[in-house]
Amino acid sequence: MSYVRRAKNGDELLVVVSFTPVLREKYKIGVPKAGHYKEIFNSNAKKYGGTGKLNSRVKISQESECDNRKDSIYITIPPLGICIFRRVEEESVTADEVEIPEIVDTQITKSETVSDMEKEKSQKKAKPESVKEKTLKKEEAPEAAEKGNKESKENKEGRENKEGRENKEGRENKEGRENKEKASAGAGKKKAVRSDEIPKVDGKTNLKETEAGKAELEEVKNAVKTEKMMSGSSKADKTDTAKTDTEKKNTAKAKSAGR
Repeated sequence: MSYVRRAKNGDELLVVVSFTPVLREKYKIGVPKAGHYKEIFNSNAKKYGGTGKLNSRVKISQESECDNRKDSIYITIPPLGICIFRRVEEESVTADEVEIPEIVDTQITKSETVSDMEKEKSQKKAKPESVKEKTLKKEEAPEAAEKGNKESKENKEGRENKEGRENKEGRENKEGRENKEKASAGAGKKKAVRSDEIPKVDGKTNLKETEAGKAELEEVKNAVKTEKMMSGSSKADKTDTAKTDTEKKNTAKAKSAGR
């Protein structure tokens, strides 16, 4: 683990901590800025009970990305220990104190600490799996293509059915609106006929000239017919009653004469 501590005056300290009981040499660490980095503390020093394996020379950073930082250095990290570096000016160190950096691959990161044996094991495990995956992909390719074609066909049919339903509903709605408008227009026309608009003959309303008039005339005729029938029935009843009274009187007279 590594982190940077910053002082109020602008000084920066790069702190590297190891929690494993293994000595890490030529370990790549990202630095905040390009420049010269001098180790100012190492818990692996002999006076602290360590082995004395330190970073005694000043490290010069290289333009190689690591830990999301543009520049980096290669250091030795003590086991279960801590080391601290400070960035110093180039003029403050002598040529004897500077460690000449080795030519390294700028693409190598922390994964270079993995042993060759572990790399070989991982490669052996990866090969059968990759072949198996390729075989499965090759076998699944026709099924995937067929499935894709089927889904495409279903989607196309679904869109066509949906469009057909929408068009049908649209036509029905349009026809319904047109019929409703026609009915409303007809009702409006029928209601629009007023008594003052009905043609008149000799100052009397001629109901025969309009549909509404015809209907009213028919109603009047039916009413007159009904009234005549009722009046005729009433006259017949009165005639029957008069006949009955006359017969009663004649019968009474005949009885009186017989006595």
